[in-house]
Formats: sequence, structure tokens, C-alpha cells
Amino acid sequence: MAGQGRGNEAFRAARAELAQEKLVEELIAVGRRLHREGRLRRSYDLTLRQLRRWESGQTVWPRKDSRIVLEEYFGRAVGELGFVSPLNASAERTETIPPPHPRKWVIVRTAAALWPHWEPRRHCLRWSRRPYGPSAAG
Repeated sequence: MAGQGRGNEAFRAARAELAQEKLVEELIAVGRRLHREGRLRRSYDLTLRQLRRWESGQTVWPRKDSRIVLEEYFGRAVGELGFVSPLNASAERTETIPPPHPRKWVIVRTAAALWPHWEPRRHCLRWSRRPYGPSAAG
């Protein structure tokens, strides 16, 4: 599996005997063809360094445009090439993300109810003060 031990063995096996430099050239050609066909939003580029990250397991889930190019070139889903989606990998994680603290929302809602002439700004705990009472213009 990607990211463990010796890297992404499935991707390395799919590359078979093709040299890394040659694979990069062919993937770029496929990506640019897909861009001309309108299947990619922007022109595709790939470096040898990125290919090595895929093989070593440092990158466990390529970007969307790279996933499209890899699936087109190899004719297989990227999951079959040894890459692991972050959505599927969430079950393998040992640490969990704590839920947001509910007290922040209570403070904001209580303050808004008690002081209707104050309103929260874009970030919930910063306040901007409007003129007290009717609008200043009227």
C-alpha cells in the first residue's frame, strides 16, 4: 500500500520496465491531449520529482488532473495503482479530529440576542458596532 514500507509497489509494477523519464514524457503528452479535448481545465505538466514521490509513497493521493491522466494512460482506476483516497484512509487513521467547541456558538448567539445593535463580523468572535438606535443617515 502507498505510504508504507517500500513505497507504492502497485504503481511501480504498473510502470513495469518503462524508464521514469519516458513515463513522465508520455504522461505529459496524454495530459496535453486531454486538455485539448477539454477533459482537463488547464494544461498538464508533470515533473520527474513528482513521479518519484508517487512511487516512494510520499504522495498517497494525486491531484485531480493527475488522477485523470493516470487513469487514461494505464486504463485502471488510481485505487488499483496503489493510491489511497483520503476519504478511504480515514478509517486507518489513529487520531481523530475533535468537534468544534459549542460554547463559541452559544456566546455569539447570546450576544446577538442581548445586543441587537451589534452584529458579528465575518469571523464569529469579532464584533463591529453599528450606531445605537435608528440609522445615522435617517
